[in-house]
Amino acid sequence: MEDFLSKQYQKIDEMDFEGQKSSEAIYKYTIAFATFVAAIVGYLLQDMTIATIIILAVALLVTLISGIAWSPFKSSPIKFLKPFEKVSPEEDEDKDTK
Repeated sequence: MEDFLSKQYQKIDEMDFEGQKSSEAIYKYTIAFATFVAAIVGYLLQDMTIATIIILAVALLVTLISGIAWSPFKSSPIKFLKPFEKVSPEEDEDKDTK
């Protein structure tokens, strides 16, 4: 039962490298754009409260979108190599002499 739960947890929780990269790009560019828009809106309306609310709302929304391991962020998992067999030093010397 424990093995089953750990496999299910890995399916839910893991985000691959490409997913992390795209998630970070979404977060950075969206926050930068929201800051730019909020600064303009705050300047035009002469209200920093609205600018702050815009930035915080977008930050919360983007955190929910890019912080969770959604399936598009798990689309290219890393394929690991199989582990090598351990060879004792005596067997290694026998192979060198042959």
